[in-house]
Amino acid sequence: MRTHVVLRSRFTEDRLAEAASRGITQYVILGAGFDTFAYRQLVWAKALKIFKVDQPATQAQKQLRLEQAGMALPPNLSFAGINFEHESLRDGPLRNGVSLTEPSFFSWLGVTMYLKEDAIDAVLWTIAQFPPESEIAFTFAQPPDSLSGPESSFHATVNFYHSPV
Repeated sequence: MRTHVVLRSRFTEDRLAEAASRGITQYVILGAGFDTFAYRQLVWAKALKIFKVDQPATQAQKQLRLEQAGMALPPNLSFAGINFEHESLRDGPLRNGVSLTEPSFFSWLGVTMYLKEDAIDAVLWTIAQFPPESEIAFTFAQPPDSLSGPESSFHATVNFYHSPV
């Protein structure tokens, strides 16, 4: 599982670097959790506006931990609190400075398996409204009832569908 997490992040950040070289100006991390990109960004990323989008309670916990660790927030980072099940991706980030007219790169890693299908559809529909140069890298899990054998056994041990959103 650790290898999966590292590889998905590496793939996403490689795609982001490519997108930045094409003129992407915003990096929107959906369900950011404790993603560390903003604190270890390379020179090419300093021109990006980085938005960490997550539940308000998770955002508050992150910000408290950063403060306790004495870590300064990068000047190109903004936090955008949103609950994907109760608020649209359009409304939450817009309130926090995300521009719908700027080409954007979206990272949505390890989140969709916790959401209902209509919430996933709403997020994807909103992303489709951004300029055509925009891009998304995301992960998903197959519904448990579509799996068989070892895949089903592994899925049961991961406990994807029992976490509250």
